[in-house]
Amino acid sequence: MIMKQLLISAALVSLLAVAGCAVAESQPTSPVVVEAQVTRVVSGDTIEVLVDGQTFTVKYLGIAAPTPAQRFGVEALARNKALVEGKAVKLEPDSVDADSSGRLLRYVYVDGVLVNSALVQAGLAKVADDSTSLKYYGPLIAGQTAATKDHLGIWASQSDLPATTPPPTGPIPPNTSKSVPPPIN
Repeated sequence: MIMKQLLISAALVSLLAVAGCAVAESQPTSPVVVEAQVTRVVSGDTIEVLVDGQTFTVKYLGIAAPTPAQRFGVEALARNKALVEGKAVKLEPDSVDADSSGRLLRYVYVDGVLVNSALVQAGLAKVADDSTSLKYYGPLIAGQTAATKDHLGIWASQSDLPATTPPPTGPIPPNTSKSVPPPIN
């Protein structure tokens, strides 16, 4: 599995290098931006895309969204789906190509919107700790600062959240109410 992902990543890098040659002639300082089709939304910060007939897993660069099991993880997944599911996107690389799991690390754009930043601004992702050297660190941290100030999503305090009754734990207590007749034997 890891070998397959490495081969796919190498193939994409080669594809990007070839595409980069054509782009470099007209815009020498622009990164290679690749168009892709989103085939599946995996989580709040990960998607699968189709590029030239090959499927790649893409992790949004510079951010970390909660997993569905964590607070606001379901909301992050839902927002990511609403933003990109089934849509054409643009993938922009930065200084790091892939993570240790073989996922491509990219800035993802849909309809001109930087999805990485949109999720952070909504409080549904945070800026990753190792992102300080990235191209869009400034805008990402500004979005996080605004979300934190406005108590959005993961930055909401417990008092900002609607009151819920925690589910009962342990055995169900016997019914001691006098208004309900006892069972008939």
